Amino acid sequence: MLLAIVLVGIVLTPAFSAEGPLAVETAKVDPPPELSQKVRDSLQPEALRVLQGGQPFADFWLRADVPEASSPSTELGVSFGQLKVGTLVGAVRFPAKWSDYKELPILPGVYTLRYAVQPQDGAHMGVSIYRDFLLMIPAKMDDDPDTEYRPDELVQASAEAAVGRHPATLSLFPIYDEVTGPTLVKNDMDQWTLVAQSGSLTLGMVMLGHGEIE
Repeated sequence: MLLAIVLVGIVLTPAFSAEGPLAVETAKVDPPPELSQKVRDSLQPEALRVLQGGQPFADFWLRADVPEASSPSTELGVSFGQLKVGTLVGAVRFPAKWSDYKELPILPGVYTLRYAVQPQDGAHMGVSIYRDFLLMIPAKMDDDPDTEYRPDELVQASAEAAVGRHPATLSLFPIYDEVTGPTLVKNDMDQWTLVAQSGSLTLGMVMLGHGEIE
């Protein structure tokens, strides 16, 4: 039986993790005030806290109910076709600088996470074996979970989260094994990946690892 541990008003459950440099645990931590009330209301009440060396590495709040697209995508290389591009999937807080999937520096802060699909063009060939990503947008720029973004608007907003003109990317990998709680696994490219669920949706979010850099 899992035992709750109370530490300075935060209730944590023990970490679920494959052996590796990271661990993950659930934490009863409210979504941060940097997010709008509408966004906070759309998120699960518990955070997924990723730890590195026992210290906070990232806090994730997934959406309580991720809406599905009316016409799922069947594009080649797309694994989350049930999601519409631009859909809010959750939010993340990085307490320290982090490097995204393109090795761009991401400053400490709070960001929303919206679903995106990598374009099929020469500039993105070989970045990942899958085309699914979450793009990070600074919390102050994204205050309504129901906002609909065109792909170009999504890219432009996310570029504000990275140092440079490229959007800030969190790579998504499909998870085919059954999971019963948050965990960390190695994906098909041998990268440490946070596995978490939101309703029927199982996400594999790359925490440590990078795609090919253009």
